[in-house]
Amino acid sequence: MRTYEKVRGAPVFFANNENQAGYIADIVFSFKEAKIAGYWVHTKRWWSKRRFLSLNRAVHEPGGAVSAESEACLERAPKECSRFSDGKKRIFGTLLLNEAGSVIGLIEDVYYLPETGKIVGYGLTEGLFADLQKGIKVIKPKIPVEIKGRTFIVRTDL
Repeated sequence: MRTYEKVRGAPVFFANNENQAGYIADIVFSFKEAKIAGYWVHTKRWWSKRRFLSLNRAVHEPGGAVSAESEACLERAPKECSRFSDGKKRIFGTLLLNEAGSVIGLIEDVYYLPETGKIVGYGLTEGLFADLQKGIKVIKPKIPVEIKGRTFIVRTDL
């Protein structure tokens, strides 16, 4: 299991020549499948833009590094996807509601399986003072959350 906080900044290497391609700047979320689709990689070349590395093409190395077969694995992100912490449709800071419509918290982190991209939990904040007193809350829904616009709805008991 991985989290956004743990993979952000991890180095990305090319397996064919063992050169460092760059680092993971963000994770990419697929609204269509409600799972993590891959990584947003910031490459080392100044003229090169950040590129998408699909989870299907990423190999997770011990120690946190990620490798890809070659530079051809870096492509454009699918249009139905959005980045976790940056961009217009970002997930970071999105409301998580229960079935009754009450706010559970704001999404601050995501727990996922790197092999499949399945999201197994969400790290939530209820505000600075609540986090200092109680700590950050982790919700592990039994079924995937329902996404309506920019809100996520948990359909299970907490």
